[in-house]
Amino acid sequence: MLLAVLFSSILIYPNKIDMPDIYLIDKNVIAFSDGWTWKGDGYKEKFSLPYHFNMEETEPLVIKNTLPGNMPDGSVIAMKSNAQSVLVKIDGETVYDIGNDSSKFSGKDFGDFWAFIKTEAECKGKEIEISLFSQRAASHGFVPEIFIGSENALFGFIFLQNGFKNIFALVIPILGLILISGYFLLGNQNQLLHPCS
Repeated sequence: MLLAVLFSSILIYPNKIDMPDIYLIDKNVIAFSDGWTWKGDGYKEKFSLPYHFNMEETEPLVIKNTLPGNMPDGSVIAMKSNAQSVLVKIDGETVYDIGNDSSKFSGKDFGDFWAFIKTEAECKGKEIEISLFSQRAASHGFVPEIFIGSENALFGFIFLQNGFKNIFALVIPILGLILISGYFLLGNQNQLLHPCS
């Protein structure tokens, strides 16, 4: 019952009341998937993501774009890495680097994860460069869709993307509580009906 009240207060009530300042979940997530250029063609052609580039096995994938000038201060850029190392530069300065150091990481055991790249207000309108590398054939040369939003909005977006998996995870504890309660309630009744057993 408590979980039902909690979720309804987060998801339903703010939508019913015409007071946008009290929304508990920020839903402002924008796709940042158009206008990307690729090093492999000399940054000449523009691509929309997701896209699978045809490239050499040992070559890292490097793409560039310009950050929107109207993105809110403190925005986060998010992308799902598919067994790839991720290196992000904004205006030539490295702001995110995971799995890129070959002395510490072989590239074969990297799993899927969401990369969250935090930005500053002065990043607006500057060039962003993303380098991806994977030794798995299915992931090498692939760039997923990229999103911009607040950290809370992106967490909500990712949660909703998984849909039924998350609902199933919430149902398990509720069913557990029902079973435990049922055991104590029905178990006591059985003992009352059969006191010798």
